[in-house]
Amino acid sequence: MLAHRNTRPWLALLLLSSVGCCLLLFLLLPPPEVSAHAIESPPLKKIALQMNVGFDNVYRFGYWTPIYITANNPAKQVTGTLAVKIITGPPRTNIAGIASPWVFEEKVTLPAHSQKRFVFNIPFYLGNFIPRGVNATFQDGNGHILATDNEPSGYEVKPGDLLIGVLSDTPTGIGALTYVTLPNQTSSLTTSPLDANTFPTTEAVLDNFDVIVLDDFNTKDLKPAQITALETWVNQGGVLIEVGGPQWRRTLSPLPANLLPVSIDGTRLLSAGTNLLPPGNTPAFNPEEMPFPSTLPESVIISTAALHPQHTFFGSESILSTGSTPLLAQTHQGQGTICYVAFDLADDPLVSWQGVNTLWSIILIHAMGDKFLIPNVTPSYYSGPGHILTRGGILSMIKTETLIGPWIIIVLLLAYILALGPIRLLIVKGLKQPRWWNWRIFLACIVIFSFISYELAFYQRNTSLMNNSISLIQVNQDGSTAHITNYMGIFVPNQGTFNLHLSGNTVAQPITGQMLSDSHAMATEDNDPSMFTMEADGMNLNRQVSGSWTFHPIVSEQDSQFHGSITTNLNLQDNQIIGTIKNTLPTSLNDVYILLPQGFASLGHLAAGAIQHVKIPLHNSSFWSARPLADQLAENGKLPNAYFPYTNNAKPQNDFQRHIALLEALNGTGFSFSSCAGPCNTHAITSGNNIFVTGGRVPNPILFNTYDPLLIPGAEATLIGWPDQDIASINNLSINGGHPAGTHDTLLQMPLNIAINNPADIPAHFITGKIIDIQSYDAQLALPGIYSMSAGSLTFEFLPPATEQLHSNSLTISVPDLIAHPGGPNTGLPTASSHLQIHLYNWLKASWDSIKLNQDSFMTTDVSKYSGPEGRVLMTVSSSNGNRAFFAQPSLSFHGDKIMRD
Repeated sequence: MLAHRNTRPWLALLLLSSVGCCLLLFLLLPPPEVSAHAIESPPLKKIALQMNVGFDNVYRFGYWTPIYITANNPAKQVTGTLAVKIITGPPRTNIAGIASPWVFEEKVTLPAHSQKRFVFNIPFYLGNFIPRGVNATFQDGNGHILATDNEPSGYEVKPGDLLIGVLSDTPTGIGALTYVTLPNQTSSLTTSPLDANTFPTTEAVLDNFDVIVLDDFNTKDLKPAQITALETWVNQGGVLIEVGGPQWRRTLSPLPANLLPVSIDGTRLLSAGTNLLPPGNTPAFNPEEMPFPSTLPESVIISTAALHPQHTFFGSESILSTGSTPLLAQTHQGQGTICYVAFDLADDPLVSWQGVNTLWSIILIHAMGDKFLIPNVTPSYYSGPGHILTRGGILSMIKTETLIGPWIIIVLLLAYILALGPIRLLIVKGLKQPRWWNWRIFLACIVIFSFISYELAFYQRNTSLMNNSISLIQVNQDGSTAHITNYMGIFVPNQGTFNLHLSGNTVAQPITGQMLSDSHAMATEDNDPSMFTMEADGMNLNRQVSGSWTFHPIVSEQDSQFHGSITTNLNLQDNQIIGTIKNTLPTSLNDVYILLPQGFASLGHLAAGAIQHVKIPLHNSSFWSARPLADQLAENGKLPNAYFPYTNNAKPQNDFQRHIALLEALNGTGFSFSSCAGPCNTHAITSGNNIFVTGGRVPNPILFNTYDPLLIPGAEATLIGWPDQDIASINNLSINGGHPAGTHDTLLQMPLNIAINNPADIPAHFITGKIIDIQSYDAQLALPGIYSMSAGSLTFEFLPPATEQLHSNSLTISVPDLIAHPGGPNTGLPTASSHLQIHLYNWLKASWDSIKLNQDSFMTTDVSKYSGPEGRVLMTVSSSNGNRAFFAQPSLSFHGDKIMRD
């Protein structure tokens, strides 16, 4: 009887441990699949759907594309779901009918006898397939399909070709743009009319356009979200052309001041015979083209304006003027360009003028010259959501730390058996009271392993709520609005679904396995069904998970406004950055740097609400060292070049190391795309959402390029730092109704203005040439900042550090000849004969002077001869005797005691 009583607790404990293991097995194993049967749809009701794809049936592959649906309900009120999906087909076939697994839907109510319009923003990326059309359906609450519509995908704008949006109440006059001839365009320019109803409210959708023309339009009709999207789009690299003329008040007055390069005060009559060809420009390159009259055919009304006063390095410039009145003006805003035209090119008499097409081409080339030097036969690739093909290392940083795989159950059960069996017997064998210790060890094993099972099951069950993320905040020039790209890594141990809710005006999509084929990171499958539900407070992403233990990277984009900003008043003097930085953001910034081409200055910590006086040295790097800024910052922090421990399955040991690893990931470290034969940042040209693989065919195979992803293109300097707190509600998301745990890093980038008053303080190669005219049929970019050609010429403009007249003792022009000096001048490497011919524009004679380079440079003390309005210097580069010439981006240096403003 005693023995019988002693076995009962043993059996109870054994039963308890078995239940614990079964619970663990139940929680870890994937749930059974549930089959779904299609619901029979009743005959279609009278509800009608009418759909318009893209921008007037125009779209770009790989971009977020708007789908406009008008629902007409002639019967009683009905509530249901409006859903949209893309229909695809294999390339090089006419087969269509493969439905995308991504469905975008919205819960809607159609009142009786009503017509309502809905907008869906959909990413037009479908792996190896191409869009063939779009399908829309309307279902009631019981799943009955009440209406459907199918539309073809429309006309695709090919990579490298321009798409121009036109905001105009009389858009017919802009039709002349379609006849403009520009280099390396596979077809005529594509224009799409826009209005207050079709203008996007987010930069991610507006990013489809290379150029937006604002002409004779009531800008007051635009909503605040549309104005913010326009500002952000310009800051992200868009070109905004603003037309003044007699309708300037309704068109330009409602714009914020930071979107205007001039201050307009009225109108006047511009007399006939006024020259409309900017100095140094000639008609577009065409040997058979007849000369056209470059003067105004008859008088026209223009808006009168003055350039904004500038106290920074790069200010507004007047490209063409009459007296002190600018006719064509341009300024930079972040990465983008804003062009002002004082006369209306879409109105009489200019719309029918013979030279209107050439004037349009001058405006476009002046704003985005390098873009037209990418050969239209160059292989191109979609860079992926969030430009993941150039930043793929980020995926290694957001992988969640989890115990992966069902082998954990097997290991735990084997350890449990060993502990209860051989290990227990081995322990009690040498003890004096084996029976007394035996049941205590047995009981301890059961308790310990039951606790481990429960904790492991709880941890693994909640791992789907784990989310590591990295956010990139690119602040606009005004400092209070920004474009945010958020990379999220969600780990899902089981089959089933997970729901991700993102608040605000956000677009999001999974990063599919097609994009990650070269990555060692675990990737989601392309065919996993995903449902995107648009709601008033944001977006829900419901994703069906087809496998166990899978990693799901997701990228989202949004435009955001936040309280506070960073304002600066900085000067570059004696190789130091001197001035003040005011941080009115609600958070401090850590590891703050000011970045310039070939140099940086370290600020360290920038406290919230503080005004910091700075006088910090500028760390310079040789122009020919080809060292990216990320490597320079790593070395300054005692870390090796290309520091990225994730490639060795290691982790950074502190915040600073993690920050440097992120900068290296942005530089391309940790990921390579096979088509680029290495990191695309250094082996190809990135333009918009496309990667153009030129092959890097240059004389020196290890030659650098001038692109550095840490710098904001077009900005004088870039500030980077890591906020302590979430400043834009980036992490205001939920997964399966809960707030996920995980690590979150945020990098802030912001363009800075820096004043320079002494020519001696201007860093070498800091004033770089910008393409403003192309007179060559074979000129091209080999890599960013590396040009080649054998015929014709390229015209470069240099804009010095003042908007008023510059006084200096001398100036030096440098044109790195990569044939004569493939490793750079004065490097000791073998040299060859130069094929370059250089001309400088003589502003006193209004003609071109031939000059001769000595060791890739030319110096003159006759500054007034070659320095025009706003100190502009113009130069042409051509090749002699039809030889192929290779040269790097030209640069300008001034010498003297100071820069004086008249």
